[in-house]
Amino acid sequence: MFVTRPQFEQWIPKALGEEDRYLLLYCYAVEEFGQHLLRLALAGKLQDRWRLLRGAARLNCHEFGFAPSLRHEGRDHSVHVVPNVFGWTERVVEKDGELRKVALTPSR
Repeated sequence: MFVTRPQFEQWIPKALGEEDRYLLLYCYAVEEFGQHLLRLALAGKLQDRWRLLRGAARLNCHEFGFAPSLRHEGRDHSVHVVPNVFGWTERVVEKDGELRKVALTPSR
């Protein structure tokens, strides 16, 4: 999946340099990866990895089954590692009188 946000193009200042445009697209790719993590968390697929998620400074995209890409100046760039800018909270519910860990969801 390529990260492009043509609907936001009208709000990107014309004075933005090419380096800044690349950084903006990179931020969109990080956001897309965060959305992938959220989908995994809500499906209950990250329950055994919460310590990794909470403590890692960077996350290897391939370990989570999704590596976003972005297109800049006509070239495709794959993103393999993203900074862990996501705040994670463990959600617990009570079921049958027991507290059970059900998912990890981004808290920000």
